[in-house]
Amino acid sequence: MLDQMHRLLTEAWAQLDEKLEAVKGLLGKDRMPIEFLRQQRTKFSLNERMLRAIERAIREDELGRTNTQYDVFNALSRVATHEENLAFRQQRTLSRMAGEFSQQTVHRCDRRGQWVVDQGNIRQESSAVQEDHQPE
Repeated sequence: MLDQMHRLLTEAWAQLDEKLEAVKGLLGKDRMPIEFLRQQRTKFSLNERMLRAIERAIREDELGRTNTQYDVFNALSRVATHEENLAFRQQRTLSRMAGEFSQQTVHRCDRRGQWVVDQGNIRQESSAVQEDHQPE
C-alpha cells in the first residue's frame, strides 16, 4: 500500500507543472456564464444552494474577479473543497465539473437563446437545439 501511495504521489508531482500551466491558460478564456450552469443544473444535480455557493465563491475570491474561465474553475473547486454539508458525491461532481469546464467554452445560440458547449469547430447542443442549429 505504501508503494502504491508513493507511486501515485510521484505521478501527481510529475504532472504539477502541466496542470499549473493549464490553470494559467484559463486566464486567456472568456468566462463561462453562470447562466450556463443554471441551464445545466439538472444534468449536474445542482440545487439552488449549490448555485448560490458557486456565485458567492466567484464574488468573494481573494484574488478578485478575472472575468475569465478561471473564475468558474476556481469557484467550483472552492465549493467542492470548502462548502460545509456537501455529500461526497456532490464534492466529486463539482470537482469533475471544474475539470470539464476548464476544457470547454460556451456560446449563446442565436436561434434559441440557450447556452451550448463549443468543442473545436463542432458545437455540442441539446437535442432540442441541435435540430435547429447548424455548426459553423
